[in-house]
Amino acid sequence: MGTNECCESGCDPCVWDIYRTELQKWEQAQQGTKNTDTAKPAQP
Repeated sequence: MGTNECCESGCDPCVWDIYRTELQKWEQAQQGTKNTDTAKPAQP
């Protein structure tokens, strides 16, 4: 079993809980990047 795989032992937090939290942070960061990019004026 790899270090990033669930062992099904009911760990708290489970690797999947950590993954989900990190994915949400990444998605929010990506949204922030998109918003920042669209707010910049176009370069001639």
